[in-house]
Amino acid sequence: MTFATAVSSASPLQIAMRDFSANAIASGSLPPVKKVEYKADAGVSPTGMQRGMTAIVVAVALSVSLADTALASDRSETGVALSPVRLGARVTQRTAALHNEVVSYLNLREGWDGEGSVTPSLAVVHNALAFLAMLPENVSLPESTVSADGEVGFYWKSPNVYIDVGFPAPGRISYYASAHGLIAREATNFDGSTISQELLNVISRA
Repeated sequence: MTFATAVSSASPLQIAMRDFSANAIASGSLPPVKKVEYKADAGVSPTGMQRGMTAIVVAVALSVSLADTALASDRSETGVALSPVRLGARVTQRTAALHNEVVSYLNLREGWDGEGSVTPSLAVVHNALAFLAMLPENVSLPESTVSADGEVGFYWKSPNVYIDVGFPAPGRISYYASAHGLIAREATNFDGSTISQELLNVISRA
């Protein structure tokens, strides 16, 4: 709602109530407004009371609008909420930055890495976040990666360590892991509930 709209033919109170009530209540962001009857006090004119109510309603309406704007950066272009609650089983202070980096891959546009490159699917990102959430606290965190074909993954790289874990399609995981002589490799189904012990044994050496 622009300032120009607010000073149009409708009263400020009518405009504020119209813009505030429908969306805020329908979305569940606020409970329904209760009907309250007011009695005019001595010395307070109806016009003064209306101005006071207008200021209150407009202030609340603006707070709802600003809150929605603040959340906009946590949604993909398709409007999917990207909060940690919806896109990961567990997010800790230690994993939050990496979690958010993986979530940001959903904002990549088609063709982001040249012709034929695609945006990772929500299901693939969800699989990657589920994997991240299950990593034990005592292992080092990996770097994240995204490929032009939509695969999302993680890798560890240091002297005598190379571990590459990828999620090429919904419900699939593939990995090659080598750390100080211990090797694990597999391409299999992934339901987001467990990490193979064979892989965890190698990651623990990273």
